[in-house]
Formats: sequence, C-alpha cells, structure tokens
Amino acid sequence: MKKSYAFLSYLGISLFLLSACGNTGINLSAYRELSHSPERFIQCHGQGCTTRSRTGFTSAEWKRVKVQMTPPAKNAEAERVKIAKTIALMERLVGAHTGTQVDRAEAKAPKSDIFQMDCIDETANTTQYLKFLETAGLFTFHRVSDPVHRGFFINGMWPHNTASIQEKKSGAIYVVDAFYQDNGKPPAIIPKEIWVAGWRLAP
Repeated sequence: MKKSYAFLSYLGISLFLLSACGNTGINLSAYRELSHSPERFIQCHGQGCTTRSRTGFTSAEWKRVKVQMTPPAKNAEAERVKIAKTIALMERLVGAHTGTQVDRAEAKAPKSDIFQMDCIDETANTTQYLKFLETAGLFTFHRVSDPVHRGFFINGMWPHNTASIQEKKSGAIYVVDAFYQDNGKPPAIIPKEIWVAGWRLAP
C-alpha cells in the first residue's frame, strides 16, 4: 500500500510540474468530457484529478444557480462578486453529491484523501463551472478565459494554476482562485497581475 501511495505521489508531482509549463497554465482537455453539460459532467478531486466523479446538477439545483446570477449585475465589478458567490454555491451543491464538501483549503490533506482538491482539481472544476454559466448566457461583462499559472522551482515560487475570466470591455484578466478556500466558500477573483506576483489569501 505504501508503495502504491508513493507511486501516486510521484505521478501527481510529475503531472503538476508538467502542467505548470506554458503561459496559459494547464491544458484542461485531459480533465473533462467533450459532451459535458450542467446535468452531466465529471468533477475532479483526489489531487491531480486522480479521482473523477460523474455528477450533475438537478433541475432544481441548476435553477438555484441561475437565480444566483440574476438580476444581471450593473457593472463588471458587481458581476465578479456574483460570479464568486455562484461558484461557491456550485461547489456546495456538487460537494453534497460527491463527498467533496469536506475539501479544505490549500490541499493540506494527505495524498490518500480522495476528497481533497489541489490547484489542478480546482482549476479544472472552476473553469467548467464558469463555462456552464457563460453558455447559459449569465455573463454580461465577462467571458471565460484560459487557465493561468505562476511559479517555477527555479524562481523560488511553487507552481500554481487557476481558472480565469476576461473583462470584455477592458480585456483585463481576473483569476478565479478557489484553492485558498474551503469547499463552498467564494473563490478569490483578483487581477491576474497581482496573482502572478505571488498573491495568496492571508491566514
């Protein structure tokens, strides 16, 4: 058993390092199904998406999600607040289905905890949730952008990935980082430049 965990740990670190390369962060094609929809999709967890749970929102749950985004925000800043609260709700709903409601901030649980998420899981899941909202026409001032990353061991910063959105008018990128919060709490939505410079949620 210990040897198996060691292998998974090595595999997770290897994938983590590989996924940290490139200006736009991880390629999410390996972490989702092409035919995903709010009613049927894969949730990543277990750190490095080593566990994948098939899940989906019920009609009543998806209605709650859409209500969270209505009425439409009056400006981009207000819409980002709505997005953060809606992603938090989506996490709570999915967590109740898959057991990931116990996920804690910053992946501090051991690798053997299949319900814990790291930044790979959070990036894949949050990007998917954002795309569901965008496809449903619930964004006025933003569009979903590619994941972004920061940090390499050679510059003393641990590699980290996150989802992001782009403000349509200004073109500014804002990260949507759920890694520093427990499951079901609003993710941080901050300018990419601040995040890349090393931002992290204060304890």
